[in-house]
Amino acid sequence: MYLLFSCIILFLGVPSVGSQNTGSFWHVTDFHFDPSYTSSRNSCHTEAKQRPLGQYGDYLCDSPYALINSSMYAMRDIEDNPDFIIWTGDDTPHTSNDNLDESKVLSMILNLTHLLMEVFPNTPVYAALGNHDYHPKHLMPPHSNPIYNAVADSWKAWFRNDVAEQTFRNGGFYTLPMARNGSRVVVLNTVYYYTNDKLTANDSDPAGQLAWLDEVLTNATLAKEKVHIVAHVPPGHFERHRTKYWFYPQFNKKFQDLIVKFSSVIAGMYFAHEHTDNFRLFYNQQDYPVAAMFIAPAVTPWQTTLPNMIGSAANNPGIRLFKYNRDTSLPTDIWQHYLNLTQTNMTNTANWQLEYKASEMYGIRDLSPQSLNQLVLKFKRQNSEEFRKYYQYNTASIQPGETCGELCKKVHICSITNIDYDDFEKCVIGAVSAASTVCDWMPTFVLLSINAVIASIAAN
Repeated sequence: MYLLFSCIILFLGVPSVGSQNTGSFWHVTDFHFDPSYTSSRNSCHTEAKQRPLGQYGDYLCDSPYALINSSMYAMRDIEDNPDFIIWTGDDTPHTSNDNLDESKVLSMILNLTHLLMEVFPNTPVYAALGNHDYHPKHLMPPHSNPIYNAVADSWKAWFRNDVAEQTFRNGGFYTLPMARNGSRVVVLNTVYYYTNDKLTANDSDPAGQLAWLDEVLTNATLAKEKVHIVAHVPPGHFERHRTKYWFYPQFNKKFQDLIVKFSSVIAGMYFAHEHTDNFRLFYNQQDYPVAAMFIAPAVTPWQTTLPNMIGSAANNPGIRLFKYNRDTSLPTDIWQHYLNLTQTNMTNTANWQLEYKASEMYGIRDLSPQSLNQLVLKFKRQNSEEFRKYYQYNTASIQPGETCGELCKKVHICSITNIDYDDFEKCVIGAVSAASTVCDWMPTFVLLSINAVIASIAAN
């Protein structure tokens, strides 16, 4: 029954609800600032240690200051009055712990904090910590520590709330009411669930964050708030790798269950870490899409050293502008911008360009889980133009002509639709194209004739 309904709105889209009170917010992530870019090049691959590097960066290195500065001022040039900014961490370079210490890590986080405050002095910023925002990297302890406290001191103006500040000092997470329409932001420390955080592997609930999240979402439900969830490390499976996932399995399951349980109050989820442009969907027990998670591409172009990658392992720098409905708090569109690093280094001019608008490029009305599920149905079709575009944008157009074979496509689609690890494996082994033409038989006049019915459902 749901598949039939999916086929119907695949062509019709979500019915128009009239004019909206539209706002904007930025999501920026994974700066990975390398202060040694012009000297010892600590983050660079061996091949880039000796050859000339571009002013704005190199695909084999983390970000020079020129790239980070350019990205923030490009944000201001494109939209200088956003309602808020989401910043999802990972501010230090990919390098050995021997090249860093606590003071160096803090210096980089605080320098980027000050730059963002300078460029957007009056804009609320909801910032999360990434796995590279600690020393030693990844090993975040589930209790108060000098880094949490120093960062809290620096972010005090953004907290504007003593309870949120103290929660952050205790565990690196917090919640705040937002300025508009009974909405709320929840910023999580999902580094606790990361398989590289060996301090939390045997902890059932590091820092009590999951119990706290359950309580916050319960209260949001009672208060009829809409919630934006912000974090760095995402649940689910990495779409450019056959076997790589980030969360410990027990945390992946617990997190998935919480999101499905409270999906009615979740406006959107905004994650990072993978450096790629992607989204994931959460489904209830009836296999109905109930929540969407958006993963933003990185500012750093650094090519990952993770072995056995499927396709390109680097990316062009990206910055993401969301459009959203201020009345409902629901995100409605993505205006993705990127920097063609090859072209930039040839001209020594950073020309940030609009890469795509999701609504126009994919023909979707909004970013609801239902609309995105219809997009996935289009992805599954043979020679899908929508999937070709998605795959190009997945690395911020680093290789526009790169092809994605059968296994590649399976891994991408299964990662979008299966947060659960076992379900992901079953999906990859099975055929993702079984339903690719299930809607093709339905005559357009039949679809159009029930538009009013769907509109009525949406209105109610």
